[in-house]
Amino acid sequence: MTEYHDQWNASPGSTRLGELGGRIEIYCDESRPEYLRTPPPSGPAYVLIGGLWLRREHRDQIKERIKRVRAQHNVWAEFKWNRVSPSRLDFYKDVINVFFDEDMAFRCIALPARDLDAQRFHKGDGELMFYKFYYQLLVHWLEDGCEHRIFVDRRTNRLPNRLRVLEQVLRTARPDCKNIVVQALPSRQVGFLQLVDVLLGATGCKLHGHTESAARLELVQAIEQRLGRPIGPTTRSEAKFNVFVFRPRAP
Repeated sequence: MTEYHDQWNASPGSTRLGELGGRIEIYCDESRPEYLRTPPPSGPAYVLIGGLWLRREHRDQIKERIKRVRAQHNVWAEFKWNRVSPSRLDFYKDVINVFFDEDMAFRCIALPARDLDAQRFHKGDGELMFYKFYYQLLVHWLEDGCEHRIFVDRRTNRLPNRLRVLEQVLRTARPDCKNIVVQALPSRQVGFLQLVDVLLGATGCKLHGHTESAARLELVQAIEQRLGRPIGPTTRSEAKFNVFVFRPRAP
């Protein structure tokens, strides 16, 4: 499998991944975006947007380690949460160990779909609302003095300039960052995007209370064992595995 990219204010809670003048890469994906349009009739309904932060200088060594895990388990196809199965469970556990062993950080924002009001707060534009939350995920964790390359999973937008607008508002909000570039890539060719999908899936599994897959539940337990705590909402200062559950203000 070929990796598809080779181009290329410190905030409270930041891991300080970047040193002054350093380069940071952020890989972003989302889970259950369809809930923005049609949430399930009952039970929790969260849309999750998440990202994986790492230093550019560490990217190749982490990719090489993931490649060795793939070779060990003979798994070369795209890996993602909905493909976790008993026969592949050890592979996914080893991928999770790469995340915890290496200098990476995961952050996500969980949006209660039924409580969001695109009509009132976002001019009736659900897509605009989605990218406003993408902005919130990113803007608080950018590092002053560093370059940032943000890779998002390729998706079809109603308006084709959404990523350029996101890039521009991030640059405006964080002028002390050296550079901010947002680029869409196909997740099937980018292992880091696939890793984000797995971490988002595990987080969503806990928030939604899903219990139908024994293999996925065991993977969640493996993550929690490495964390030393259950997956759930965290404080802003949590550096490695940060989960923010958005609570709309009362009208």
